[in-house]
Amino acid sequence: MRTKYTTIVAIICGILYVSALLFAILTISNSIKERKAQAQQDFLSLTDKAAAAAVLGFMADPFRESVKDTLESSSVLAAVMISNGDGVVYAIEKKPGYLVWIDAEPQFVQNFGLTKPPFVRPIPVEGYRNVTVSAVAEEIDYNLIKKILLNSLLAILIALVLAIGTVAFSGTSETAAETEPIYDSKGVNKQTSPSNPLMDDLPFEIPDMDATVFKPAVEEVASDCNCKDSPRGLYTPLLSVSWEDYTKERLEAELHRSASFEQDLTVLIIAFPELTYADYPDLFKMIADHIVAFFTFRDLIFEWKGNGFCILLPNIDLDHSFKMAEEFSNKLFSKINSEVLRRTIWGIGLSSRSGRLLDADRLLLEASRALEKALEDKKSPIVAFKSDPERYRAYISSKT
Repeated sequence: MRTKYTTIVAIICGILYVSALLFAILTISNSIKERKAQAQQDFLSLTDKAAAAAVLGFMADPFRESVKDTLESSSVLAAVMISNGDGVVYAIEKKPGYLVWIDAEPQFVQNFGLTKPPFVRPIPVEGYRNVTVSAVAEEIDYNLIKKILLNSLLAILIALVLAIGTVAFSGTSETAAETEPIYDSKGVNKQTSPSNPLMDDLPFEIPDMDATVFKPAVEEVASDCNCKDSPRGLYTPLLSVSWEDYTKERLEAELHRSASFEQDLTVLIIAFPELTYADYPDLFKMIADHIVAFFTFRDLIFEWKGNGFCILLPNIDLDHSFKMAEEFSNKLFSKINSEVLRRTIWGIGLSSRSGRLLDADRLLLEASRALEKALEDKKSPIVAFKSDPERYRAYISSKT
C-alpha cells in the first residue's frame, strides 16, 4: 500500500514539473510572436511618420522630434538609425546599451533578444538619395519571464513539499512496522516465523528531474550540427557582409514591404565561378568592400554560393539597376589592381519584382538564370531577366 501512495505522489510531482515547464515555454513563445508583430507595426508607423515629417525638412527639429517621440511611445522598439548615401546621419536609442560606436560610426549591438536582422525600410525624401530607416526591437519581455519563473518556482516548491512529506510519512510507517510484531490467527509471530517470511516493500525514489533531463547529449548535438560555418551574428567573419542563409528570409520581408507600398525591388547577383572565397580571401574581401561602398547597405548584401554576392535593391527598377550594375563593374575593375580578377570569368544577373506578387524563390531563380546567361557570353557579362507582368499573372491564374 505504501508503494502505491508513493507512486501516485511521484506521478503528481512529475505532472507539476512538466506542466510548469510547458506553461513557461508556451507563454514565452506566444509573447515573442506578439512582440515581433507589434515591432513590425511600430516600425512601419515610425517610418511613415518620419517620411511625413521629412517634408518639413530632412533632419530638421520636427523630423528628429517625430522619430524620437514615436520611438519612446513604442513598447518594443529599442533604437533607430537614419542613413543616407553618406552613411548614418542620426541615431537614437531608448536607453543606453542598444547602440555601439565603431570608428565613429553607430551600429546596433547584437545582443540576445534583439531583432536579427534589423528592420530596414527606405523612405522618399526630396533632394536626398538612398534615405533609409533601420531599427531594432526587444523581442523578449524580461519582466514577463520573471513572473513566469516565479510561478514555475511556486509549482515546483509545492511538488517538492509534497514529495518530502510523502518520503517522511513512508519512513515513519516503515519504522512502526519494524517495531510492532505481527501475529497470525494462531499467535505465531509472522516476522520471525521462517515458514512465512514477509517480502519487504521495494524502495521507490522520486526521480531527480533537473535541467539535464531536457538537454540532448553532447554526441546528439554534434551529430545534428554538420555545418562548420553556421551563421553567428549578422555579418560573416571573412567578408563582413550578411550570411547567405539569411538571403531568402530577408528577401521575403523586402518583397512584402515593396508590395505593401507598390514599390519595385531588384535582385542583383554577381559571381566569379573560377574563384572561391577560400582560395582568394583577400581579393574577395576587397570586392566585398567595394560592393558595400557602392550599394551602401551592408545588411542587404549577402554571400552567394562561395564565389559571389547577392544584393537586394529596394525601390529600384530593372533599368536603373542595370545602369548601376554597369557603373559598379567599371569601377570595380578599374580600382582593384589584380591580374587574377581581370582574367577570370565573371557575370551579373538581375531580376526585379516589376509589379508582380511573387516569392523569394522565384525572384532568386530568375536572377540566377540571368547570371547563367551572363556567364555564357563574355561580351555581355550583365544580363537582366525582364518579365511581362500580364503574362506572369496569366501564368499564375492557370496554376490556381
